[in-house]
Amino acid sequence: MASSNNIVERDDGSWITDILLQEVLRNIHPAQEIIIVNKDIQLAVGKGENYLSIIYRVEVQYKRGNTGNIENHHLILKGYPDGDFVRNLVNDMGVFDRELSIYQSALPAIYKFAEERFQCDQIPYISSKSFKTSRPDTIVLEDLKYQGFRMANRKVMLDLQHCYTVVRNLAHLHGMSGALHKHNPDILSQYDCVLFSRKNQQNIDKFLPTQTRILSKAIKTWSGFETYAAKLEKLIPTYTDKLVDICTPQPGGFHVLTHGDCWINNYLFKYSSVGEPTDVRFVDFQLSFLGSPAMDLTYFLYSSSKNEVRASHLDEVLKMYHTQLCETLAALGCSTDVFSFQDLKNEMKRVAIYGLFAASNVLAVVVADAEEAPDMAELTEEDMSNEETSPWEKTLNNPRFREALQQMLPHFDKMGVFD
Repeated sequence: MASSNNIVERDDGSWITDILLQEVLRNIHPAQEIIIVNKDIQLAVGKGENYLSIIYRVEVQYKRGNTGNIENHHLILKGYPDGDFVRNLVNDMGVFDRELSIYQSALPAIYKFAEERFQCDQIPYISSKSFKTSRPDTIVLEDLKYQGFRMANRKVMLDLQHCYTVVRNLAHLHGMSGALHKHNPDILSQYDCVLFSRKNQQNIDKFLPTQTRILSKAIKTWSGFETYAAKLEKLIPTYTDKLVDICTPQPGGFHVLTHGDCWINNYLFKYSSVGEPTDVRFVDFQLSFLGSPAMDLTYFLYSSSKNEVRASHLDEVLKMYHTQLCETLAALGCSTDVFSFQDLKNEMKRVAIYGLFAASNVLAVVVADAEEAPDMAELTEEDMSNEETSPWEKTLNNPRFREALQQMLPHFDKMGVFD
């Protein structure tokens, strides 16, 4: 029931019932009686950590039959986010249906294709295991925390070794899905872009022009950067159209299943005994779509990497990615000529405006302190479209954001983003 101010009451996790958990556990123990002994339900992430869903961490104790020993299992359960505006946005965009389909159809098809062709005992997995249930709009995943994976510190951002780890796994995702798409285009062609698309343009226009004008006003106060404020304002009338265009697959291009939302909180890292990243898993496939590999790389590098990585090691990161991509394609019997390193460089330039979006909208949240991050459960459509009430302005005052964007604005200008 909605409250008097038209904001839905907070989700308390009461929908995570014994019956639902029994159904999940029967994925693991088919045809066995499951008796729930106890369950502990906690919010998995806090304010500013996730926007398009509410996420619970669940520890369930259960027995298989009355005489069985008590066993433990750890799960992640995702449901609709709090707040009317965001719920309606998620519903309009169909992102829950998209993520369910990615976990239950696309990724299994990619893994199966790779298993049939890889000349090794184990394929490179890039995601958590998912479980099917009969409850709509619910995603249930293995909790990777108990396999040693955890989030990095978003406010610190990712150093070179973390970036290498991410792009290697992006290369696995892109290589496996790109090879599958070449082999059977029908499987992944259904995944058009859900965020920047013509059918979602009305939703985009509820927030993007307002946020861009707010950013332009902030940049005007940065000594020596005033010209970029004017360039940004000039971009506003065509900004959405340009983003939609680059998110549309190019005829004859190399197309892969992109993650679609490659920011730091959507990676879980495993570390060595000395604290070096050794592996990574991707979560939150709500915005995945078939497109250029450069889309993920651009979004990632301009939203989540440290300033020195972008300033001094960009080519190294891209070469690491491309080398792993070619190795993955070759292992799957696909020609590496389908996407040369020069093709990658050309694509990074073509989609550079996506980096501007990631830097000016996502990065502001990545480096924000908790009190600066917008509370999406309390957000209204008016907040998003009104410069006076928008919550985004306070995120732009963060010195970490200002330093990063000041480094990137001349780079974007050189790449032709403002032309």
